[in-house]
Amino acid sequence: MEVLTAVEIKKVIAVAEQMDESGNPIYKYGEAIVLLLLTGLRSGELRALNIMDIDLDNHTMQVRRNSTYSKDRENGGIKHVVGEVKTQSSNRVVPLNARAVLAVRRLSSTICNHETGYLVCTTAGKIVTHSNLQRCYSLILKEAGVRHMGLHSTRHTFATVVLKDAEDKGQIKEVSELLGHSKVSTTYQYYIKASDEDKRKLVNQ
Repeated sequence: MEVLTAVEIKKVIAVAEQMDESGNPIYKYGEAIVLLLLTGLRSGELRALNIMDIDLDNHTMQVRRNSTYSKDRENGGIKHVVGEVKTQSSNRVVPLNARAVLAVRRLSSTICNHETGYLVCTTAGKIVTHSNLQRCYSLILKEAGVRHMGLHSTRHTFATVVLKDAEDKGQIKEVSELLGHSKVSTTYQYYIKASDEDKRKLVNQ
């Protein structure tokens, strides 16, 4: 599982938010990458996110849709399909911190298609592909001096960071809900793995 360190997170955000002399973002989907890092959304959830699902007054977003691919039998190739989220638990409300709110505002004023309502779009107003986001993420990682990672590492990073504090407070259920996991056991399975050293410390204590 690929995860950014705290230092790498800062480097990635610093590169992702860069603007040119005219005040335009250097990386078209840079703020989308920032939003993934700060919310733990799946790529498909972000790509299907509608501006109407975001409440900036209360700093929250409702995750209720997911973008997937399917075979285009009429025209050939593939097509994007926006449908329900993976599971009932994936339909959730995600709080936004101040930097995430800024990311939403920047995306809304740059690449958001206000006719369709999609927050992250191509220049033509179509839903951006996963590969386009990955390409942007790869360029940002390279500029930040961070090793190459898959786009899903943004979700792994978010989960790892919030769990560090949540474990001590017994808030694993809350983290599970933030991630849209159907069971808390899924969160344990993927993200909470005690090392042999941790176990040794417990026994010694």
